[in-house]
Amino acid sequence: MYVGIIIAPFLMIHAITGSVYLFKPQVEKFLYDDYYTVADQGEKPIHSKVVDTVKEECPNSDVNNYWPCDAADRSAEVKINDWWPRKMRMAGVLYPRLKSRKRTFIRDLHVVPGF
Repeated sequence: MYVGIIIAPFLMIHAITGSVYLFKPQVEKFLYDDYYTVADQGEKPIHSKVVDTVKEECPNSDVNNYWPCDAADRSAEVKINDWWPRKMRMAGVLYPRLKSRKRTFIRDLHVVPGF
């Protein structure tokens, strides 16, 4: 009898997020049109120069993906990754730090399993 009241919020969330995912290109064009549209340069940029410029601007990051521009007035897209902890320490990310202070240990017990 009350199943509809319990399930309805989940269905609404799925409907909203599903429609956003379905219309993602249109939503991104609306939100980020200032980033996608640039002044016409006459010719497309050279891929290696774009990647080298990104590496100079963000020296601690890795270039993961590069999407070239499809027209002279469109910008190229570069995806960088600087999320992972410095020096690739796995403690506190994949397993808890056992020899740390009490507060850090309790934090790791909650963070590592994803709670």
